[in-house]
Amino acid sequence: MANAAQKKLALQNKRILMFMLVADVTVNFLFVLLRFFLRSPLSKFSKLLYIFAAGSSGFLHYQLYRAAAPKYDSKGALLYVGQDLLQQGVTSYMIDYMYFSWIVIFLSALTSTKFFALYLLVPIFVGYKAFPLLRMGLEQLQKFRNQGSNDPASSVQEEPTASRPLSKRQEKLRKKSNKYHSG
Repeated sequence: MANAAQKKLALQNKRILMFMLVADVTVNFLFVLLRFFLRSPLSKFSKLLYIFAAGSSGFLHYQLYRAAAPKYDSKGALLYVGQDLLQQGVTSYMIDYMYFSWIVIFLSALTSTKFFALYLLVPIFVGYKAFPLLRMGLEQLQKFRNQGSNDPASSVQEEPTASRPLSKRQEKLRKKSNKYHSG
């Protein structure tokens, strides 16, 4: 069967996107029903928070749909598989944010709009994830600066130890480097 993996991925993406659509509509319908019709009216600030939550979730759903929805020709043949929605990275974070938004909207619909304060966790999580990358980048920048200076004291070169002897290639490169630096 030709393109079986692509067809499987296209079907998987269609299922995930349909689930996201149903979940998004359901959660927002429940919020509108419970908070606008059955419970006490919302403040303007609470309405803005809901618009932010529903809007950001809807925007991410639209972006994921554009990237991952399979496309077919008029005969039903698969033209474009779409991006894998189960891959790690930004796609995973977008889906997690959508789930988080749905949970916050649902809890706010059932209990109190104070659950919208959970959105303060998002920048904390971003900082938690970005800190190791930032630290690694600063370390690389410091190494680059040390290599750029001609001061031998600032550029620390590792000397071979008895527990870690140099390979023949490394020894040859070290001798060649010393030859050019001393001459």
